[in-house]
Parts: sequence; C-alpha cells; structure tokens
Amino acid sequence: MLEDARKADEARKIEEARKAADAKRLDELRKAAEARRLEDLRKAAEARKLEELRKAEEARKLEELRKAEEARKAEEARRAEEARRAAEARRAEEARRAEEARRVEEARRAEEATRAEEARKAADIAERSRNSYAYSSGEKTSMWPNGRPPTSTPSPTKPATSSIPKPAAPKSATPKPAASSTGVADEYSYRPYDTPKRSARKKSVSDFSDSSWAPSASTSRTSPPPSIRDPYTTNDPQKIVLRGVYSYLNQFSKTPASQLVSGVGNVTDGLILRITSAGLFVDDDVRGVAQREWDVKAWTVKQIEVWCPSHASSNSASSTPGAMPTNHPFFKTMPRSARTAAERGATKVLLGEEALEFLSSCERVCKETCRRGLASSAGASAVGSSSDLGNKTGDWRSKGLHLIRATIRDQEGKRYLFVIGEEEGWKISQGISALRGSSQVRALGVAGLSSLESKTILEQLGWV
Repeated sequence: MLEDARKADEARKIEEARKAADAKRLDELRKAAEARRLEDLRKAAEARKLEELRKAEEARKLEELRKAEEARKAEEARRAEEARRAAEARRAEEARRAEEARRVEEARRAEEATRAEEARKAADIAERSRNSYAYSSGEKTSMWPNGRPPTSTPSPTKPATSSIPKPAAPKSATPKPAASSTGVADEYSYRPYDTPKRSARKKSVSDFSDSSWAPSASTSRTSPPPSIRDPYTTNDPQKIVLRGVYSYLNQFSKTPASQLVSGVGNVTDGLILRITSAGLFVDDDVRGVAQREWDVKAWTVKQIEVWCPSHASSNSASSTPGAMPTNHPFFKTMPRSARTAAERGATKVLLGEEALEFLSSCERVCKETCRRGLASSAGASAVGSSSDLGNKTGDWRSKGLHLIRATIRDQEGKRYLFVIGEEEGWKISQGISALRGSSQVRALGVAGLSSLESKTILEQLGWV
C-alpha cells in the first residue's frame, strides 16, 4: 500500500513537472510573439516616419523651387520695367534734344533769313545811291519813264544814226576782281583771300622725328632725341581716366590705407577705372598692367556715392527756394537740426526709380557742363568776382574734380575712393547704371556726397 502511494505521488510530481514545462513553453512562445509584434510595430512606425520625412523634404524642395521661380519672374519683371523706363527716359531725352535742335535750327534759319534780307536791302540802297537820277513818278509803272525814244528805219546804203547821245557809264566803287585760283575771276567771284598769306612760322625742333634725325658727320655718333608722348586721353565711355584711387578702413577713416596716384612712382597717367556689370576694375592702360589688388566684385558692393560739382550746384540752386545759405547773416538763428543738416549737406540713399533719376540728371549735367570744361571756367570766373568767403568756397569747386566712393559689404568697412577729372565725369553715370543692372548686385544704394565732406576729403588728400 505504501508502494502504491509512493508511485502515485511520483506520477503526480511527473504530471506537475510536465504541466509546468508546458506552461513555461507557452509563456516563452507568448513572449516571443509579443516581442515579434512589438518589433513589427516599431518597424512600421519607423517606416511611417521615414515616409513623412521624405514627403516633407519633397514639399520643402517644391516650395523652394516655387519661390525661386517666383523670385526669378519678379526679377525679370523688375528688369523689364527698369529697361522700359530707361527706354522711355532715353526716348524722352532724345525727343527733347531733337526739339531743342529743331528750335536752334529754326532760330538759325530765321537769323540767316533776317541777315539776307538786311543785306539785300543794303545792296538795293547802295545800288540806288550809285545811279545819277532819282526815281520818277512813272518809273515803276512805265517801261520808258522819260518818254518813248524815237526810232528810224535804216537805209540799205547809209546806216541810220540815233540823235540821242549814249549816257556815260557810272563809275562803280567795286574793286577790280583779282585772279582766282579756281578759274577765271569776275565781279561775282571776287574774294579778298584768293592770295594766301605766307606764314612767317619757322620749323621748330618738334617738327623733326626719329626717322628724320641724321647723325653728325663731323662729331662723334649721337642718338636720336627721345620721343615725347602726349598726355593719355581716351573717348571710350568704359574707360574713366583717374587722377588717383584710395582705399580706407574703419580703423583709419581719414587716412588712406593704400593709394595709387596717376603719374607717381610706377603708375603712369594712363590709370583708368572700368565700371561694368561684373564690378569695378583699375588698370594701367599705358603699361597694359591690370591692378588686380584693386578689383571690386559687383556682389560685394553695398553703396556707391558720387560727387559732381556742377550737379551739386544745380541741386542746391533748385531745391528749397526759401532755404538760407550758410554765409547769410541770420544763418545761425535757424534751428540747430536744420542748421546742422545744411552745414553737412546731408544726403539720402536712393534706390530704384530715385536712383535712376539721380544718375540720369547727373549724366545730363556732366555732358552739358563738365565735358566741355564749363564748370572749371565758371568756377574760376566766380572766384575772381566774388568776395573773400566766395574765394575760399569757389576755389576748390573750380578744380572740377569728381569723386566716386564705393562701400564694400565686409566687417572692416572697406571703402574705395576714386578721384576723377572734370573732362571724364560724363562716363560715371553710364558705368554705375551698368553696375546697377547686373544680376550679381544685391540692393545697391546710390547717393551723392555732401559738399562739406567732398571738400574735406580733397583737402586731406592734397588735391585743393
């Protein structure tokens, strides 16, 4: 009986062990399935996130492309609008010039017609004064004012003679015509300058060149005289002849960090500035050397300031007719802010249409005044006829110097200053207009330098 109980107990333990093993196996299988399900969920979440990120990236790229396309279209529209306005301004300027030329031509023709009429009247009066009789009452209404002359039939054997004596020919005061070099001279082709005057000028040393120089036969062998080159000039509108170029930094705002002066050192008088859509470039055109260290790229230019004495004078004369000049006795009674602005000549940065109008007016004034040298002559005459204060103010303006200052987009605040002669000022506006139309430029500001600042700069550099 004890044996049976022991066997039953062992069978029960075996059964319990088997059930425990089965339960453990089922639990392991359940855990494995749960882990597999969690892994599948994680992978699905990651795939969903990747898909969302991909879609977001595609949407962002599409948005950037759309914005770039819109910006390109807006830029094209802006350029087209600027080109249209420039063309309209050019057409208006051409029409204005044509109208002025037509008026000048009409005035000239009217003047010539008036002079011709006066000359004809004077000739008629002179012709009448040479005659031996005055007009009778029937001279202009009858073919024979003194009566019809008698006529006689000539005989075949004896010719008829008239009883009326021939009037003596009046002596004319017209000089006898001289021989003409163009053909036979008469009273209508007489010219007092037919016989040219002989020039009393002797040949100078400059009339001889290297090719006409001959060595001396009685002395030792000599070399030909050195050739003398004329001062450098050019009519190319893309080449602006410079007097000098200076670079400034924020640390030394009044003293240039480096400089190139025309005709000083290795620099010749062919120092030129080219302003194109790619930037500002300085070259020595006589030596054919490009000054690479002075190149200014278009995308680095932040602002360009221009000074033209004629344009500044015209602006000051046309702006605010009630403004008080600085030499007025009651100038110091003005408010402090207005007085300071008038003394400094505060300028405004121009963009878009205002900048285009400023450049157009500057180009027009320079072509009409500075290119012909009228600004320096007018300034010199004003200096000679003005007071002592006017002498101090007009002396530096009479130089006719133009200034360009380009400010760069960098932390050092680098600036380039170009000093240009009066005869080259008409090329400035064309170059700046080409630079403004470049696709590399970003919001280029155009402004005019004040008179006080321009005078200070030229005095510090020793140009006045």
